[in-house]
Amino acid sequence: ANLFFFFTSTPPAILLSPPAPSLFFSQKSQTMSPLPLLLLLALTSTMHAHAATLYADIPGVIDVATPSVDQTTTAPFSEIQAGAPSEAGNVTIALSTEEDTADWSTVTLRLCYAPISQVDRKWRSTKDNVQGNTQCKQPGLKKIATIPWESGTNTLEYTFQPSENVAEAVYFIEALVQNANETYVAKGFSGQKAFFQVIGWEAVDAGLITAAAVLSALSWASLGIYFIKDYLFTKKPTSMSNSPSFSMTTSLKS
Repeated sequence: ANLFFFFTSTPPAILLSPPAPSLFFSQKSQTMSPLPLLLLLALTSTMHAHAATLYADIPGVIDVATPSVDQTTTAPFSEIQAGAPSEAGNVTIALSTEEDTADWSTVTLRLCYAPISQVDRKWRSTKDNVQGNTQCKQPGLKKIATIPWESGTNTLEYTFQPSENVAEAVYFIEALVQNANETYVAKGFSGQKAFFQVIGWEAVDAGLITAAAVLSALSWASLGIYFIKDYLFTKKPTSMSNSPSFSMTTSLKS
């Protein structure tokens, strides 16, 4: 009786109380609430809006020149060899501005495809924002360099050597200046003055080709010597006629 009373005297409020409401699941169907998804979408859109900087919104102007190459935007262009530092050519990048540079912090230099190298290549298309502009992004080179800009100065020079990861194409230089808060404050391009052509690095040089040819010739010579040795010095098997013959007779008992 006491055991029966123990089970029947449980307060019904505990047994029948509904589950506490959840931020992620609805009370009726226990399906996920759309609130977290909406918050995530809002956060993503806010971050994207903050990250995408339009070129039109960058106020300052910086002059970008490449004086070491021919000053032309029509072929033929100056050719710059890509490769290791000991064998690659170089491009001198000269920057100048009449802007107030008191709050300038860094300048990012990027290599951009010229229009002739964008034809039939949608992955090199020009976009209106800095982050999404694939014209100035290469798979092997996101940027040339980000270098400090000394406050109060109006000129800067940098020497660029295309590495072996730079694709063969026609290019120009883009410069983007940021302040200490990483806000873009000035921009400039050398494409109005000059293009230059980067010659792709040959992964197989002449020395490697020569070594491969020598090794190939030695391998064929070794193979020929082996067959000659095998033919001349291998002992021929004796004839079957000189070998004794044997016969086996099996008798069956009835």
